[in-house]
Amino acid sequence: MHKISEIFNFDNIGGKIKNLAKFSCWATILLMWIAAPIVFIVLLMDEWTAYLCWIPLVSAIAGPIPVWIGSWAIYAFGELVEDVHAMRNKEGTTEEEKAKCEEKEKARQEAKRKKASAKSEKHMQQGIIYEGTGYICPSCKITMDYIAPCERCGYIPPQLD
Repeated sequence: MHKISEIFNFDNIGGKIKNLAKFSCWATILLMWIAAPIVFIVLLMDEWTAYLCWIPLVSAIAGPIPVWIGSWAIYAFGELVEDVHAMRNKEGTTEEEKAKCEEKEKARQEAKRKKASAKSEKHMQQGIIYEGTGYICPSCKITMDYIAPCERCGYIPPQLD
C-alpha cells in the first residue's frame, strides 16, 4: 500500500499518468457495464420509454471501444514524459552508447574544423586575409568591411565560392 505522500508527490509522474490512463479506462468501462442494466430496467418500467431500451445495451457493448482508444492518448503522453525524463537524466543508456555519442560528436566537430581550415587556406592562397568581420587587401594592407575592389589601390579580389 502506498503512503499518501508518495501518491501526491511528482516523482515518476510519467508512470502515474500511465496508471491514470489504465485506471480511468477500466473504471469507465466498469461503470458503463454497471449502469447499462440499471438504465435498461428503468426504461422498461415505463411504456413511453420502452422503445429506448436498446440504447444502454448498445452503449454497454460498443461504449468501451472509444473509451479504450481514448485512453491511448493519455497513456502515450505518460510514455513521452517517462522517455523525456530518461533522456534528461540519461537513464537507461549504457556506457557504450554514451561513448558512441561522444565519438560521433568529436567526428562532427573535426569535420567542421577541417572544412573551415580548408576554406581559410583557399582564401589565403587567393590572397584574401580575414581580420574580424572584414578582409585585408593584400596590396595596400587596409581593412575593408566587405569583399570588393580596394578603395585605395583598386585591387580586385578573386571571386569567392
